[in-house]
Amino acid sequence: MSQAKRQSKDNLFVEWFLNKGIPKLRSIDLNNLPKDDRFLAMLEIDEYILKSEMDFADLEEIRSCIISFVSSLQQYIDLCKEELNEKCRV
Repeated sequence: MSQAKRQSKDNLFVEWFLNKGIPKLRSIDLNNLPKDDRFLAMLEIDEYILKSEMDFADLEEIRSCIISFVSSLQQYIDLCKEELNEKCRV
């Protein structure tokens, strides 16, 4: 891959992270995360995938994993809280 093309992809990732990733992470109430084994399992799977990608050092895959994790985190939280609320109703 050419240096210019790689730098362009790096710049796009940094721009995404600054403009979307960080605000998305800041919007999550970290003091009110689900205390649920399923939530921890979701995080552990993402951590395992990211660590595996780091071993291959493919920057595009690493960026993709980070974007996927940041984008999915609120969905994981909502899903686990919804299930917990349903269990409490039963």
